[in-house]
Amino acid sequence: MAHASVLAVGTQELPPQVTMEAEPVLVEAARRLDPARLRPVIGHLQLLADPDGADRRAERRHQRRGLWLASTLEGMVAVDGLLEPEAGQTCWPPWTP
Repeated sequence: MAHASVLAVGTQELPPQVTMEAEPVLVEAARRLDPARLRPVIGHLQLLADPDGADRRAERRHQRRGLWLASTLEGMVAVDGLLEPEAGQTCWPPWTP
């Protein structure tokens, strides 16, 4: 299910013809790669299909980033947030894909 989600979200903005032509390669990649490693494959396809769109996607990611804090009833602090891919990689444990 996670693989299908990565493929669906990653190809939703691509022209239908590009998605249809790439489908055999994407399905094979989904068979061989876990979802985290499948995302860069989709990103590469997006870049090839719409080089100018890379700037728009980067700007959208930049606008969505943030850190949100909320206090709980017990006085603790709940943390939620979104980091850009590069920043997220600095926080990700090296043993995790």
